[in-house]
Amino acid sequence: PVAVTVHDVTLPVTSYLKTSINFRKENLRDARYYGSNWNDELDSRLPSLALKYRFTPRVDLPLGEALQMGSDGRLRTDWDGFDGRVEHWLEQGITCFELKLDVPWKLNPRELDEAWGARFEAIDAHLEEKGWADLFYFYFWDEPSPFELGDLRSRLQVITRRAPHIRNVLTYGIT
Repeated sequence: PVAVTVHDVTLPVTSYLKTSINFRKENLRDARYYGSNWNDELDSRLPSLALKYRFTPRVDLPLGEALQMGSDGRLRTDWDGFDGRVEHWLEQGITCFELKLDVPWKLNPRELDEAWGARFEAIDAHLEEKGWADLFYFYFWDEPSPFELGDLRSRLQVITRRAPHIRNVLTYGIT
């Protein structure tokens, strides 16, 4: 005989464990998967469905809109739209966020610092002020090859110096 005891519990909206899953949406419309059955409605429901099963999907945040370079070369920030989206997803149970930036990685460390350093600093300062820095991460490289590690390290040093409170996530495949 098997005895089962059921307890009445309510799980919190936000999981304790930080997770991040990347749904490769470009593949969902592939005939091997959903094909033409995948549509915009399913695409918009995917993050909420993932959260139902305690997976944090990578969601798009209007980071580019928050960080605008003026014609005078000075950085202008407007965090309202960004903060609103973050607050929305936090209420839904998201546990962490990827900071997506269109950084051209052909830049050497000095060029990276000159072109992007102010933006890294602004992001870091804003997230620290909001108390959110531990919820965010940069994910600039996916499985670099061993010969790329030296360049990667020098670029990460620039980012870490300019945004010391934000984690950098790196996946490394052994091949």
